[in-house]
Amino acid sequence: LSAYTTSFTDDTENDRNRSVNIQLAVEAINGTILSPGESFSFNDIVGQRTQQKGYLPANVYTSDGITTGIGGGICQVSSTLYNAVLRANLEVIERNPHIYMVAYVPLGCDASVSYGIQDLKFTNNTKWPVRIDGHVTSDNKIEFSITGTNENPSLGVVIQSTVIELIPYTTEYIGDAAVSKGSKKILQRGMNGAIVDAYIIVKKDNVIVSNRKLHSTTYNILPEIIHVPVE
Repeated sequence: LSAYTTSFTDDTENDRNRSVNIQLAVEAINGTILSPGESFSFNDIVGQRTQQKGYLPANVYTSDGITTGIGGGICQVSSTLYNAVLRANLEVIERNPHIYMVAYVPLGCDASVSYGIQDLKFTNNTKWPVRIDGHVTSDNKIEFSITGTNENPSLGVVIQSTVIELIPYTTEYIGDAAVSKGSKKILQRGMNGAIVDAYIIVKKDNVIVSNRKLHSTTYNILPEIIHVPVE
């Protein structure tokens, strides 16, 4: 019915911890079968992300900026799966965006998860069972495929993102006695915000038969923070 792939890196310690978390979450999902009418919950299938299960600390987004949390990085797993689900035209019940933009999927097409707070949920709205297969490749790619009975092989699904507004990040300068004259220290790199609309377009024999707005997503800016010498 569909497939979707994203890529990640393992250059830094954070990246390597993140890749461990990604592998654990993908393994938990791999092979899941949904009967007709059955719903999928990312948090139910993957479970709570704990150190006891092997999850490691890695970067996570919070309202206060970027910090470290156990299981950081698995939102790339949920976002990759979400894009496969959209292209399989399954019914999405719950999807939550990140507070800031992410680079591994198109804007407006991410799905943030946080155990007990945010979930990714969808339903098998076909007449046949579907199987979800997930793999992490040796070249650092997350691959999800959704297999089932395609009753309408002439139909195709396209996901389209439209940036309504790009919001430039701001810069905050903070005096720091530890910073020598003529130099500066970047404490936090800035990230732009955006307002993005996402649409699901269904085509039959390459002719559009429906064009439906999925959602509008607002990403916050993350201000740049620079420490400068005290005047």
